[in-house]
Amino acid sequence: MPNVRFYDIPGAGTMTHRSENYYEDKALCGFDCLIVLVQQALGQEDIAFAQAALRYDQKVVFVRSKCDVDFHLRHESGNILRHIPSPEEVHQHLENLRHHFNLELERHAPELSSIECFFVSANSLRAIMRFEPVDMLFEEKQFLEYLYQQSKSARGMY
Repeated sequence: MPNVRFYDIPGAGTMTHRSENYYEDKALCGFDCLIVLVQQALGQEDIAFAQAALRYDQKVVFVRSKCDVDFHLRHESGNILRHIPSPEEVHQHLENLRHHFNLELERHAPELSSIECFFVSANSLRAIMRFEPVDMLFEEKQFLEYLYQQSKSARGMY
């Protein structure tokens, strides 16, 4: 995707990067699309960034990575037998993740419910980008298609 560039901005909420004015201080409104990486649960900063993006009429999307780690942990704890889950298990896991994510949004920031969230594995995403085989596929292809469409839209290529 020649028109897509990623910029990794230092994490907010540290001593050197206070979260109060982080969005404005880092000029995040200058990007075509803000990708908010979330952990297992939504954080205060995640919500604040998304709210700020909406105030600036900026495209914003949530991405929850490490979906493959969930399966590795379940395998190590003995909750599942196979190291690599079946497509049905992946599908069920994605439904559970989306359900819990939507509950978090409803509880803490219902105004953000229209923002998409993609559930991915960094390892799978990297493999796709390198045209390598993928053990577990989550929503990496949908996320890449979203980025591609946002890039085309921002450049007036529709």
